[in-house]
Amino acid sequence: MKRASAALLAMGIASCGGGEGGGGSTAPASPNRAPSFSSSGQASVAENSSAHVYLPTATDADHDPVSFSITGGADAAFFTLGTQGELYFKQAPNFDLFADANGDNVYEVTIAASDGKLSATQAVAITVTNEREGISVKRIATGLGATHAIASIEDTHQLVVAGSGSLVSLINGATGASSTFHLFTDASGRSVDGMTILGLAWGYTFGPNKSLYVLKEKGGVASIACIRCGVSLYKDVVVESDIAAVADGTSIVMGQYDGEIFVGIGDQGGARAQDSSPAGGRYGKLYDYGLDPDPFNPAPNRAIPHYFDPRLVGLGLHAPTAIAKLEQNLFGIADEGEQFSEVTTAPLRYLGMNFGWPYYDGQQERNAGGSALANLFAPSLVLPVGTNRRESKGIVAALIYRGRLTGLADRYVLADKSGHIWTIPWTGQTNVAQGTLEIRDADFTPDAGTIDNPAGMVLDASGDLYILDSDGELFRVDASGPFVIPA
Repeated sequence: MKRASAALLAMGIASCGGGEGGGGSTAPASPNRAPSFSSSGQASVAENSSAHVYLPTATDADHDPVSFSITGGADAAFFTLGTQGELYFKQAPNFDLFADANGDNVYEVTIAASDGKLSATQAVAITVTNEREGISVKRIATGLGATHAIASIEDTHQLVVAGSGSLVSLINGATGASSTFHLFTDASGRSVDGMTILGLAWGYTFGPNKSLYVLKEKGGVASIACIRCGVSLYKDVVVESDIAAVADGTSIVMGQYDGEIFVGIGDQGGARAQDSSPAGGRYGKLYDYGLDPDPFNPAPNRAIPHYFDPRLVGLGLHAPTAIAKLEQNLFGIADEGEQFSEVTTAPLRYLGMNFGWPYYDGQQERNAGGSALANLFAPSLVLPVGTNRRESKGIVAALIYRGRLTGLADRYVLADKSGHIWTIPWTGQTNVAQGTLEIRDADFTPDAGTIDNPAGMVLDASGDLYILDSDGELFRVDASGPFVIPA
């Protein structure tokens, strides 16, 4: 029996070895392999595009169908996939209002390719590029000196600019040609040494007549002057009045609203900003600087003509940097605080406005008791003081653009000392979140020179926009193509 079993065992081994009539063995199946990406991990797209921004491609060595999905990335929430794996922004990207995690306009997302069993991932970076949206900026004048102020005289493209020195220049905004509008002189007929012109505004004198108001400083004292004011028959007569001492660095600014001239005076210490009594002086306050209709009235204690009749409008300013009319019945004033720059946008009340200093810096309560202030106006926009793209060194101009450029139409435009130009879509709102600021620096890159320290910004009588830089460069904001002077 043992011999027979051994023989049978020997026959079985031989059969397994692959005789002619026996069944063969099955080779082990190859392991499944994950897909591999063949597309790049980089792509770019112009802002405002609604087309797909990236098309992933991947191959599978086992010839299994491949599907795609979004699995991560710092900016994954901004994307969705089409039926073929096309990558889309959920909302068209805005270069000027970047929303990616690190603020560099490069959106990061991770895409997975799967064969149903295994998957591979690829990090993808989508760069959003700028479109100037029809905006062209041309330098039309240079060599104007250290400039601090600009105004439209509401006669087609005629502008006036001034700064360090006693000269007020007239600029033709269509051609850039410059001439003298007015030169302040001393008793000897020579230009006044040591003068700085801080502000210019075109406003009413008497009746429908308008003249140029000048805010100037000499020897640490700020004064207001009116050129061609209509209080005399002589064309170039100038009347003026001292406002306040500014030797301690007090900020002072002038602007106009419907032809009325306003002057804001800072009070950085804050001790006088809420004191409306004579002891508080003019510091920390906003005034309507109208002309006195009877300047030669021999009132008590009046030894010289009293050309201006300032009226107190508001309290609580720290270091005002701009005053402007925005729309009908809408007034804006910019004030730079210790930690925050703010813009207050509200209907103008001619009496009793309170901007909060020293109780508030921005919307941050600095001293207890601010909520009890009468007629307190909360700021509409607050930015931290600083040099980053959404930080401020002092807002020097603000306006609502209603001109011909569609890329700026119905935009709230702001210029900052830092060189930033910001816009906000304007729908009449007065409260603006910091995160809605569109950073338009790239759109406002000029054909020559740089806008790195704006001194002011203005619309002329034709609705064209100009930006004055403090180094004496004047820029006009045009549509792409040649500048057209309206008939």
